[in-house]
Amino acid sequence: MAGILYAPELVAPPPIIWLPRDTAEVARSEAEDLKKYHNLDCTVDVRTREDTLPRTLSTRVRRTR
Repeated sequence: MAGILYAPELVAPPPIIWLPRDTAEVARSEAEDLKKYHNLDCTVDVRTREDTLPRTLSTRVRRTR
């Protein structure tokens, strides 16, 4: 039995799903449903624009002429 190989999806840990927080609270509802019906953990994140990191010029460069 030591030489048995299992499919990766059988031995891999379950994923943690990240959902962005929204004003209508759809993400929270989705997180509850995923936990209740599929036993998946979810993270609902980012409350306001101040919680996000500003984009830097190195991530998005525009050339103007």
